[in-house]
Amino acid sequence: NLFTASYSLIKVWDMKTLSLVHTISGLHHWVRALVVSQDKECLYSGCHNTIGIWSTSGSFQHLGNIPHNYGSIYSLAITHEFLIAGTYNRNIQVFNLSNNQHVFSLRGHIGVVTSLTVTPSGHFLVSSSSDQTIMIWNLENMLPIQTLHRHESGVNAVILFRDFLLSGSEDNEIKLFQYFQMQMGFALQT
Repeated sequence: NLFTASYSLIKVWDMKTLSLVHTISGLHHWVRALVVSQDKECLYSGCHNTIGIWSTSGSFQHLGNIPHNYGSIYSLAITHEFLIAGTYNRNIQVFNLSNNQHVFSLRGHIGVVTSLTVTPSGHFLVSSSSDQTIMIWNLENMLPIQTLHRHESGVNAVILFRDFLLSGSEDNEIKLFQYFQMQMGFALQT
């Protein structure tokens, strides 16, 4: 299934027929971020002061919420261990998936955290921001590794594809970086 969101609702689409399968309504704010769990059983939705949890099968039942006081969620990423939320208030909030408890705040951006992506190993996080930067974080020690200042305007999206990190910005450019994930760290080559 494909999931899309807007003000107060989430739509579920069949990928083969491109037809609408289900609408999840009744949310009380903009839904700006969605992420599916790695086992594909849960959908997480990022709203203002809450993260919703939904079943991805059957009637797409609401399984609960992760309440928080971090403002609007603009981006979500997931590993086997963590749910990670990029917020309007410039920080990245890390929640433990086993109990939905907040475990850490990653601070370093000075603008909205617009996009998040995790390396296949789950050990590193890449974030982008309206502050024109891309940051790489070590999720084992929750420390920043590298900050990239390669765009002339806010960075709206980051994605990992094979050995490449791609970033899209309001400066009308897409940048391509080659990355290397080593046992002891992470390196980017431009």
